Amino acid sequence: MGEERRRHRRFALELPVRCRVEEPATGGSRNLLGHTENLSEGGVALVLPTPLRSGTEVTVLLDLPEGPAVAEATVVWAGSASREGEGWPHGLRIREMAPTHEARWREFLVRTASQAFSRRHGRLGVRLQILCAVLGRPPREIGGRTVDLSPGGVQLVLPEPVPVGTRLHLSLQVPLGPRAVEGEVVWCTPGEDGEHRVGVQFLQGTWSWSFLLDLADREGAGPGAGAGPD
Repeated sequence: MGEERRRHRRFALELPVRCRVEEPATGGSRNLLGHTENLSEGGVALVLPTPLRSGTEVTVLLDLPEGPAVAEATVVWAGSASREGEGWPHGLRIREMAPTHEARWREFLVRTASQAFSRRHGRLGVRLQILCAVLGRPPREIGGRTVDLSPGGVQLVLPEPVPVGTRLHLSLQVPLGPRAVEGEVVWCTPGEDGEHRVGVQFLQGTWSWSFLLDLADREGAGPGAGAGPD
């Protein structure tokens, strides 16, 4: 792990990740949902819902704006869960990627390195209906749709502009029932057909990567490529 850290620059970024874990004892495999903590050309640090032993072989699917990147990797270390319910940190060394996926992965890292700002979360493109309650006087509701989401924020398309600094109560309309968070508008730009793109940073509550990945699978959505708020 020390050699890999010296050779490759690491980036602190949360991205959704799907893992297939090989289980030689049974000849089968199991699927896990998690997220990255940091990443480099040669490896990734992941948080997974269950601990894996060092040496475990894992197929990692990363959802990138450029498209999916699949890597064959090996667990080189595993830590203890920092807090209950947050999962177990793992370090994985990338052994192999298909040429097209490796090129996509490197392109993503180059773009991440060239960004003039630091972004904590990646984004996942999920198009869903959302209800926005403007927390003002008088309060009012605006219906819209999501463009991309992360545990830290959401990019919306709304029929009217919302000033930066406005507090919103967001209710995501999903089959399992509304999921609500509170956030603040951090940017707003006019879009096509009189609609407006609005970036919202969450203040209270969040949507976990596992929840967002499940939504993406249900909706047949892909990774987000827009300039989300977080």
